[in-house]
Amino acid sequence: MEKAILKTLIYADIFEYPLKIWEIHKWLIGRKVSSYQVEKAIEKLVQSGKCKVKSDYYFLPGRGSLVAKRKAREKQSAKYLRKAKILTFILKLVPWIKLVGISGGLAMDNATKEDDIDLFIIAGKNRLWISRLLTLILLSLTGQRRKVGKTGRKIAGKLCLNILLEEDRLEQSSKDIYLAHEVLQMKILLQRGGGFFK
Repeated sequence: MEKAILKTLIYADIFEYPLKIWEIHKWLIGRKVSSYQVEKAIEKLVQSGKCKVKSDYYFLPGRGSLVAKRKAREKQSAKYLRKAKILTFILKLVPWIKLVGISGGLAMDNATKEDDIDLFIIAGKNRLWISRLLTLILLSLTGQRRKVGKTGRKIAGKLCLNILLEEDRLEQSSKDIYLAHEVLQMKILLQRGGGFFK
């Protein structure tokens, strides 16, 4: 159990993201246990010095500065989320788009000022490429498309087609923890014609 908690904290640390106890329970890697069991195990980890706690956030030793960083990123994320919601209205013009979601750091309220906005889009059957083309055109016309090869301030707040799938081909051949988190953490902004996610 303690090993699973440490794995979860290490994975979150890659993204500079300290976790609350309920988040550790929700995202616990490799184990399915009660929240009470997580609480007891994390107490032992804190007592042994293998993890630390500050303002109800848990993190690896020496990473206490991440708490302030997470709070600052939550404020930035709120701004980017408002922008993404507005631009989703424009993407409604593409009739074959079934779902628009936000993935990546923004989905976890962990976006920095320099980050782009990752979109997760599901298109109708046999409409992937036309949906992609029209989405890119609309984002380009609004000046909000992240262009390939651009970095730094040139991508800040721009929209990027991170994941684009067809409704009848949702299963992915690559099954790793990163992709699983991308899907499970996604925030849905638009969903048409039935539910893919609840």
